[in-house]
Amino acid sequence: MITTSLRRFLRPVLLAVGRSLVRARVRPWQLTIAPPAVSCGLIAPLLAGRLVLVGVAVAVVVLPLDAIDGTMARSEGAATTRRGHYVDVMADRVRDVGLWCGTIVYAIRWGTTLTAGVCVVAVAAWTLSSQSTLLVEATNAHISLGPVQRTERLLLLLTGLVLAGSGVPLGLTVCAGLLVMAGAGSVALRAVRAYRDLSAVPASTTGQQAP
Repeated sequence: MITTSLRRFLRPVLLAVGRSLVRARVRPWQLTIAPPAVSCGLIAPLLAGRLVLVGVAVAVVVLPLDAIDGTMARSEGAATTRRGHYVDVMADRVRDVGLWCGTIVYAIRWGTTLTAGVCVVAVAAWTLSSQSTLLVEATNAHISLGPVQRTERLLLLLTGLVLAGSGVPLGLTVCAGLLVMAGAGSVALRAVRAYRDLSAVPASTTGQQAP
């Protein structure tokens, strides 16, 4: 998985950057809310067809900030709190909404009906994948993240946008199709694993009233 390998490879760099930001009195929550703010700000360039600019901004700003906030919190010795988890999850959702709204409107305005349709289905698959993770967490079952995690999904979307902006419009359609398959596979994998883990667990321990 790219996410795990990248984090392991970049861990020394992330730690160094995180400690430097802590010394500069930058708070982790400030970096948490930065990616969704940047993503929503990228809607206008998307509508204007500036896809390469959007791709560079996502790669240079959104992805690094998304990785550093947790590293900063750990470098401060702060444990993950329920409030911090809530803010992080909500920030991720706002970021996704911003990117996908701009992408779909771009596909409708500049692309083809096929591209727009595949992007809409990709959004549904992306949302179901994220929601399945939250449901599994709520039941305290084992989470099987699968081979395509959040970073991989963003990289696929980023690749599609850069290809479309470089004169290969089919690239966005293909990458969106891969996101559909990845999302469906992740949902199925997590559902099967959660079903197995919860098959012998009483309903009362998962927050549901026993029949």
